[in-house]
Amino acid sequence: MTRRWRTPVIAAMAAMAVAAIILSLEVVANSRSPKSFSPPSTSTSVQNNRSIPTTALRLPKCPPPATRHFPRTISVSTKSPDQPTFAHECYYAPAGQSLTIHFTNATTELSKAGISLSLIISRADDPAISPVKNRPGMFVGIMSKAVFVSRPAMAPATITMSVRDLPRGTYVMQLRGAPPTFVAVLQVN
Repeated sequence: MTRRWRTPVIAAMAAMAVAAIILSLEVVANSRSPKSFSPPSTSTSVQNNRSIPTTALRLPKCPPPATRHFPRTISVSTKSPDQPTFAHECYYAPAGQSLTIHFTNATTELSKAGISLSLIISRADDPAISPVKNRPGMFVGIMSKAVFVSRPAMAPATITMSVRDLPRGTYVMQLRGAPPTFVAVLQVN
């Protein structure tokens, strides 16, 4: 194996470890009694009774859709066995209709046992996983912001899921278990 792929893989694994720690801290923060938990605003998260300012995710630019008729079934997959990122940057779906997603997790090269990934869908203006302002490489996850979280898919696997009717808008798709910078856009029209 060449050294060319080692640095990105090590960086991706470090980012996954940081994301896992942040997500576990968020679970602890959200497990408190309802009296001590206040819902987060769109630009901060509540963790240990202090606000963490976040910045916007860098989303890919999606071209306008070529048609007004969108499929009610889409296929979403990871790019390759060694990259836990999306195969496409932009996906399109109809508004107000249930959506079937076939999610293929092909990420097997980073671990002999495969990598477990869950698909997360949230509004693009208020994503479930966001970068922490002035903290490069740090992210905060608030799963209550997600409009959909799939069950985990252990690579190599394809799972089929049904997503409830989504209102018109721009959504971000992220992978729980992969670096949070790996995102795709879901345009619902």
